This record gives sequence, structure tokens and C-alpha cells, in this order.
Amino acid sequence: MRASTPTIHVLIVCLLAAAAGVADDSLDPEDQPPAGSETAIFQAEISVEAQKRDQEIQEVPISTTFLSKEMLRAFDIYSAVMMEQKVPNLRINFNRNGGANSTYEIRGVGHLTDGDEIVSQPVTIHLNQVPSPFNVTTEGLIFDMERVEVLRGPQGDLFGLNTTGGTINYISARPTDEFQAGVYLEAGSYSSSRLDTFVSGPFSDRWSGRLALSSRRLRDGWQTNAETGESYGELDLGGVRLSTRYAGDSLLADIEVHYGWNKSDPVLGRLMAPLTTVLGEYVEPVEEWNDVGWSDEPAYGTNKNRPYTDSREAGMTANIEWNLGSLTLHSVTGYQDFDREGWFDGDGSRVKEVDWVRDTAVRSFSQEFRVDSHASDRFYWMAGIYGGTDTVENLFFFDVRASKIFPAVVGNDTEQDRDAIAVFGRAEWAFSSRWQIDLGLRYSREKRSILIDGTQLLADPLGLFGGIYQPGDILTDSVTTCLTIGDCTPGEPYADSIDDGDWSGKINLLFAPNDPWRFYLSLSRGFKSGGFNDNSTSSTLQYLAVRPERLYAYELGAKGRLSGGALHWNSAVFYYDFKDQQVEDFIVDPVFGPLEANTNAPRSELYGFESELLWQITSRFALTQGLGFTDGRFKDFQGIDALAVSAQDQDPDFQFFTPVYLDRTDGAIGFPNWQYNGMLQYQLPVARNRWFRFSVDYSYESEATQVGEFERVLPAFWLFNARVAYRLSDSLEVGLWGRNLSDTRYLNDWQNWFDAEVQVVGMPRTYGVSFRWAY
Repeated sequence: MRASTPTIHVLIVCLLAAAAGVADDSLDPEDQPPAGSETAIFQAEISVEAQKRDQEIQEVPISTTFLSKEMLRAFDIYSAVMMEQKVPNLRINFNRNGGANSTYEIRGVGHLTDGDEIVSQPVTIHLNQVPSPFNVTTEGLIFDMERVEVLRGPQGDLFGLNTTGGTINYISARPTDEFQAGVYLEAGSYSSSRLDTFVSGPFSDRWSGRLALSSRRLRDGWQTNAETGESYGELDLGGVRLSTRYAGDSLLADIEVHYGWNKSDPVLGRLMAPLTTVLGEYVEPVEEWNDVGWSDEPAYGTNKNRPYTDSREAGMTANIEWNLGSLTLHSVTGYQDFDREGWFDGDGSRVKEVDWVRDTAVRSFSQEFRVDSHASDRFYWMAGIYGGTDTVENLFFFDVRASKIFPAVVGNDTEQDRDAIAVFGRAEWAFSSRWQIDLGLRYSREKRSILIDGTQLLADPLGLFGGIYQPGDILTDSVTTCLTIGDCTPGEPYADSIDDGDWSGKINLLFAPNDPWRFYLSLSRGFKSGGFNDNSTSSTLQYLAVRPERLYAYELGAKGRLSGGALHWNSAVFYYDFKDQQVEDFIVDPVFGPLEANTNAPRSELYGFESELLWQITSRFALTQGLGFTDGRFKDFQGIDALAVSAQDQDPDFQFFTPVYLDRTDGAIGFPNWQYNGMLQYQLPVARNRWFRFSVDYSYESEATQVGEFERVLPAFWLFNARVAYRLSDSLEVGLWGRNLSDTRYLNDWQNWFDAEVQVVGMPRTYGVSFRWAY
């Protein structure tokens, strides 16, 4: 669908909003839905935990997108990746490495390093203030949430390591003092179904509990095997959460345990160009948009007949508060146990050009203690200590037996241990009725140790190594030395460790000229520790740790609340000065040429803005608008010209590959400059306690250049979704829904894996019916 600029649509929406406001008073007020009911997608006062305590969002000097439970319902968000179309300057990609890895990106920070399982990303996910240290554990369903908060920019003063990009905070729904229950059912195209249900209420005067269950199924895949006609893209995701609350005179304890599963088909890419195997077999690219392919026999390490994911995640969060008079003591405890196995076909064809089989286990524990003072209305302080430890075990098979580059099967077995500790403090002083200054400081230290058995030979179907190496021999470093100097001794396991520590901090100056308006200036320093890469490698240089990155962020923001809280407007402009940004580039192996590796760009910069509007225009009509712009450039970066290096073997006198450098200074970092989203919701009363609700939401993303060996441009696109619901009574509602109504063909990814060029496409139009009951 042809994309246009967001400006025209903003003007149209504002005109529609004005028209609806004029027409709203034509019905009897008694037929209008009650204020504060599900009619409103947000309340007059929006409370967030962006600074680890409940505050009204207008008081928080952070660019924050707030998604209430009503907004999550109105936007129909049940997966993290769906938030990308609702939050300006946020991108989420669950399709990295053929669906094996995921990345989160805020304001352009977060997508440039390898998304491998052991890599900590600069956007951290928190559930009830407990961090999930690795993105691979965060792809489950979003269900039974009280709210979601997206905090942009470095948050290291309060949320610890690795938050140079920002953080996404999930706050689960708490048990209620009165009995409540509800169920939501959905059925739609591709034999899809969805169930969300909960029950909540008191056990006694002090104890209450809540049980929630969510499941989503897609029995008929939306992709098709181009050769066999078999459908692909089935889903089976679900989760259960049990929460308890104890509310004593001076003690408040919230404890929740959860379990989730994902037994689904990872999204496959479509082969875009002809592919020739090492044996000369010619593979045609696909023609239809949703056509894909996968290897015609199981990949090494699995007996499945098609790519799959099978993951299980169990966890616990405990938030305890002791009221000690003028002081409050907080304890935040978290535990996570995650296991995943899967087969990921990166080339999207019947041959094994690039297939992965992975078996990953993550164990994580964290504990935080902090104390804060609320003795004065004009002065607030907080101090705390944080400690965390985790272990990642990653078994990785790389089946590329059809590739002309390296026709064999290899694998890694990795164990990484990480320990982190931090001390932090914060003070806020309102030194006049209009001015306030905030100071936050944190010292963090992180130790990582890694043991990689090395890339081992697992199968040699063509006798490539002529008996020189046997299954189990380590090839890393060895093949290069064998072919260059004749030393064919197998390699050794790789062991290394890093110990990074540094300061993070923030200074905020707030100005409140009157009650509805707040302006702030924020200066912050973010820190992300170094890390390793454990992909299959020809050289240990690919394993070497990258240096820590540091981000100096400058932000100027404005927040306003008008019409008694019916309208919220938040905007911010920012400038980032990056030192040693962690990026993915290449090293040059004399035998194999350019090899992917993580490295540091000495300096880069980003700038942009976002603006958001939440407007409950009348009791019947609501409007949201969001607009974001980000641009980023490397200011000092000498990378490897992978294409020029690869072309060296065309020279008749070629012997070994040698480095060719590419000056990427002033080159684009690569992501969409513009993102725009909005929603219209209107309710039409037809009788007392009965009405229709109509909602339309839409989003736009400008074209994005994917930086790498081949620069691919993802085209700009629009998406439109709609829902119509009829409220039969206070507790019963039926509806119709449609997603991607224009059946837009858009891309989530476009990559080259060896000789395979693949595109990962977005889901086509879907539609269905829904049923909701609440007690």
C-alpha cells in the first residue's frame, strides 16, 4: 500500500475528533456510559512506576509511553511485538536469525549487535521491577497486565546495567479486595482461537489472590510450502499466573508465580534469488508473497520434519514493602527458569544452506533492597543495593551441508556465568513552588565468564576434510592454520572472562509554571557492559568480548494535562552522544574471508523527538496519537568492506583474503526515521447499559535501511486494524475484529545467509469474532 506522510492523517483525525465532540450531546445523558467505566481508555490521573514508586505520569521527567489495561484491550495487544505499532520510536523484531533471536530498539538503540542468546541487549525488560537479562526469554504472551510502561533513554540510575536504550516495564494485575472474574474468547481466520480468563478476590481481611490463564492457538498456518502446499505458521502459546497479596498495617507483600509455553512454528523467510548448492542443485526463488520452504529432511540434532520452537518459562516475583513511619523498606526478588529448543531454517528453501538447531537454558536470580523517605513533601530520597546472578547454557548446531562456502555440520556448546552488583541513590528537591531538581547516581559492576567448547565438526558429508578431522574435533582457528601453514592440529576450547564497572547517573531540572504543565531538562549517562558472541566461528577473534558502551543523553520534555485530565500531551526532543557503541561488523579470515563479529564504533550520535496525545474527548469518544522521529549517524567508525573482501577471490592471483576497510563515518546507523500511530474509539448508546463500540487503530513506519554486508531497504508501510463490539449488558459483550485490514504486504526482515537472500514478511489480513464476560 502506498505510504503518505503522517501530517495529513493527523489533521483528518483532529477534524473527526472535533466533529464527534460537537455531536456527542444529542442523546439523553442517562443513556451515556458512566465515566470511569470501560468507556474510558485511560483515567484522568495516570499512575506509573517509572521511578520505582507510584507517581502521576506528568510528574515524571522521563519520556514515557503508558499503556493501561484498557488501552491494551483497545489496541488488542497480547504480544510484545505488537507494541511496536503503538509506541513511537520503539521497534521489536522477533525474527532475527530465522526466528531464533529477538531484539528491542528504542530511539535507534538496540538493534546493531548480534541478538544471540548470551548477549544482553541495551533495552531491558522488567516484570514487576524484576529484570529479564536476556531477550530470548521475553517472547511470551502479554496477559493480565495492569499496565505497560515504555521508558526511553538511559535508565541506569534506577534499573541497573544495560539500559542505554531504555526499559519496558510490565506490571501485572494485582489481586482485588472484592470478587471479580472474567473471560475473553476469540475465534478467527486460519482457525485461530484465543482465551483469556481470570478470577480474583479476598481470602480474608488481609489476604487476597488472583489466578489468570491465557492461550492463543493458530491451527492453520498462514504461510505455504511452495513445493508441497503444506501450510506453515501454526501457533500454540500460553501462560498461567498466580498472584497473592498480603496487606497488613505496615506490611504490603505482592508475590506472583507464572508459567508460560510456546510450541509454535518460527516465521520463515521467503527465498528471493536463485540458490545453487555445493553439488550444483538449482533452487528456484518463490513467487507468492506467503510462500516459503524448509529443508526436506530434519536438520542435524532433531527428528522433527519441519522447523519448530518449544520453550518453557517459569518465574517468580516478590515485591514487599515495610512502612517504618517516615521510611519505607522495599525488597524486590526475582527468579526465572527458561528452556528452549528449536529448529530455525534461515534460508527458507528445501536445502540446508543455513539451518540452526538450538537448545538453550537460562537460570536467573536477582535481589534488590532499597529504602526511601517520604517525610517531606519537598524532599525525597532513595538508596539501595542490587545483586543478580545468571547462567546461560547454549547448545548450537549449524547445518550448512548444502552451502558452497562450508558444506558441513558444526556446533558449539557454551556456558556463560554472569554476576552483577550495584549500589544506587536518588534525591529529589523541590526548592520552590515551581522548580525541582533530581539527582540519581549508580555504580554497577558486572563479571562474565564464558566457556565455549569451540566450533566442532559434527558431520562431513562430502569428505571435505579428507579424514584430517574427525567428528568432535574443534575447527575454530585450526582450519585456517591447516590451510595456511599446514598445522592441522584441532583447536582448543575457548575460555575468557570480563569484569566491567562504571557509573550511571541522571540530573533532571523540572519547571512547573502552573498545575497542568511540566517542563524538564534531563542529562543522563548510560552504561552497558561488554559481552561475548558464541556463534559458530572460524576464528577465536569472533568470540572476543566487545568493550562497554557509554551513552550521554540530553533530553528536553514537556507534559501537559488539560480539561480536568481528559487530555494528556507529552513530548520530548533528545540528543545522544555514543561512545564505543556495540555494533555488528566483520573480521577477515585469510581462508574464509569476511566473518561476522561484534565490535565497537568509537563514536556515533542520534537525535530525534516523540510526541503523544491521549484525549478522552467525551464520555463516548477517545483519540490517541503518537509520532516519533529518530536519525543516527556514525561519527567515527572504520568498518570492514565485506563485499570488497569477498570479491578478492575473483583475482587470478588470489591466495588469501586480506582486510579492506570502509569508512562508515557519517553513514546511517539504519532504522526507520518516522513512526506514527493513532486510535479512534467511539461508543454509540442504543439503550440503557447497551451500546456499540467502534475502534480503529493505524500505524505508519517509514522505510528502514538494514546495515550489513548487503544494505537492504525495508519499504515504508501502513497498517490498519478495527473492532466493533456490542455491549449486551454490564457483563456481556460480543464483537467483530480485523487486523491488517488493507492486507498490506510489509517486511519485518531482509537478510543474506551465505548465498541465500531471504525476506521475512508480516502477517496478512485476519478477522474473527469475540466474546467477553465479566462479573
